[in-house]
Amino acid sequence: MATHDGTTTGIRARVGELSILISAAVDGVGTTVSVAALQAVRPADLLAVELGGAAVVLLGAAASTGRLHRRGAGRQLLLGALVPGLAFLLGDLGLARTSASNGSLLLAAEPLLSVLLAVVVLRERLPGRGWSRSPSASRAARSWRWSLASTGRAGA
Repeated sequence: MATHDGTTTGIRARVGELSILISAAVDGVGTTVSVAALQAVRPADLLAVELGGAAVVLLGAAASTGRLHRRGAGRQLLLGALVPGLAFLLGDLGLARTSASNGSLLLAAEPLLSVLLAVVVLRERLPGRGWSRSPSASRAARSWRWSLASTGRAGA
């Protein structure tokens, strides 16, 4: 159950954490496969395949759970244009110009930025040493430092 301070406890939290872990693994595979695909197709073409496949899965899930409704569809379509639409397009354009390992290192900043935005925009609180205990934030920060150091831009 979600509490008023933005934390989640119990079985729901464990299932949520497992889902996010699996999502991260799938995302890592997706980055590598996308780089390979971008050697054969243009970024806009890959975007159409990514969004088309995602739409089929999401529409099927919404229909099977009885959550497919017209009310609010316009707002959700606008949100979908931003994420995954614009985010995937920019990611594909970037991946077309760099290696899978560099792309993955740059994408490692996403969890750190997500935590920062949750704290600033949603006013969520991280308990005590939450930043240092957050594996995603710690991993992202280490990846950024390593990436910048390896490219000679550590002071930038």
